[in-house]
Amino acid sequence: MPRGVREGCGPQTTFAILKALEKSDALLLHLDEPDKCRADYQSAWSRAVANDVWDVLDEILPVADYLKTNGGPVTLENTEALNAKVHSSLFPAGSGTWQAVFNEGALPNAGFFVQNSVPPDDVTLAARVRAAKFIPGELLARFASALLFLQYPNRAEEKWKVLDSSAITALAQRFGHIIDVETLDLHGVGMRKIESLATQLLFTLRRQQRAGNEKGHLAL
Repeated sequence: MPRGVREGCGPQTTFAILKALEKSDALLLHLDEPDKCRADYQSAWSRAVANDVWDVLDEILPVADYLKTNGGPVTLENTEALNAKVHSSLFPAGSGTWQAVFNEGALPNAGFFVQNSVPPDDVTLAARVRAAKFIPGELLARFASALLFLQYPNRAEEKWKVLDSSAITALAQRFGHIIDVETLDLHGVGMRKIESLATQLLFTLRRQQRAGNEKGHLAL
C-alpha cells in the first residue's frame, strides 16, 4: 500500500518493510514484476506506488514517521540506527518473466539444413531485455548491472523437486495417482502448470470419492 492511502485500507508497505527489517539481521525484499512500473502514471494511485518503489530502491524510507506511528521514541539515535540498517541490511531483488525474450532464441531455423535451436546465453538475454525496455532504464539502473536468468526446470530431478516443494507429490501419492514427469513441460507456463496440476488432482479426487475411490493414472 502506498504512503498517503486513506485510513482503513491497510498498513503502508514502507512501514511493513521497516518493521520486518527492525526485527531481522538482514531483509531480502522481493519486487515482483517491476516491468509493470512502466505503466502510465495518469492516476494518483499509480504515481504513489511508483514513488514508493523508487524511494525504497534509493534507500529513502520514512523512518521517523514509522517510529512515531508505532509509538517508539523518535530520537536522533534511533532514527540514525534504523536508517543505517536500511543502508546496510536491506537487499531489494526484482524478478519477472519475459517469455518473448526466451522464445526468440527457441524458434526452429528455416531452410534446407534445419538444426536444433540453441537457447540464448545470459549475455544475449540481458541485451534483449535492455533493448526491449521491459523495465524503465532509470529503474533498472537501481539494481545490480548483472541480470540473473533462471531457466525452467527441465531434468526429471528438477521437476520432482518442484513437485515435492509444492506438495503435489504428496497429494498425488495420498490418493494413488501416478505423475509422469517425462510429459511435464513447465517451459513458458511455470507455476501456472503446477496450479493446473493441483486443480486436476483435486477434481480427480472428487470424482474418485464419488466413484468409490478407484486408483488411476493422471495424464499431464
